This record gives sequence, structure tokens and C-alpha cells, in this order.
Amino acid sequence: MIFAVKICPIIDNAQPIIEIGSNVYIFNPDDDMHLQTGVFQGNYQHVNSEIRSLVVLDGNKNFYTSPHTLRIVN
Repeated sequence: MIFAVKICPIIDNAQPIIEIGSNVYIFNPDDDMHLQTGVFQGNYQHVNSEIRSLVVLDGNKNFYTSPHTLRIVN
């Protein structure tokens, strides 16, 4: 007998890939930076081994945030 298994991955809450130079906004209602816009500069490893995203905010300020809080500006 031959048994076959078909694996179908399910992507839950898929977000588009954010490229360096993309205009983004911060979506974190618990943070005072909620809905601030800027330019995505990449993901970096923080000192405690967590991955953080660097955003240069409008007004030329650097801001590090968790990657899951970023959304692309349409």
C-alpha cells in the first residue's frame, strides 16, 4: 500500500514584505508612537538578541520598534 500526505500551509494574517526604503507607519495602540510615519531602514539584532526594526521618522528621528508593529503606507 502506498500512502500519500498532502501538506497545505496556511498563512494566518499575512503581511506584505517590507523592503528597505518603504514608507511605513507604526501600528501599536499601546505606544505613544502609534500611527507615526517614516522610512523603514532594516531589521537589526538588539543587544538582548531580539530583532528590532529601524524607522527614520518624519522629522529625521531614529526609532527602533518590533517588526510586527510596522505597516506599509498605501
